[in-house]
Amino acid sequence: MERLYRRKVPPREVVTPELARQLAEISREVNRQVGVLVNRSGAVTHVIVGDAKGLLIPELPRERGARGRLKGLRLIHTTWTTVP
Repeated sequence: MERLYRRKVPPREVVTPELARQLAEISREVNRQVGVLVNRSGAVTHVIVGDAKGLLIPELPRERGARGRLKGLRLIHTTWTTVP
């Protein structure tokens, strides 16, 4: 999972196929939802592991970079369901 922090997503893409594949593999291995928060420059800032029901996004700093701008983070995550 630590390798996820080294991933970069080009700013004009939502997710790369490699990152999506890696998230899916990790999610399958741990039987949990897994997500990453990616900033505007495409760097992974947080790796989040949830449970079967969802993810809990950690407390994020309240300040913004510039007045009127949002945090610029996007959440990319898997969902997990068990197959009987």
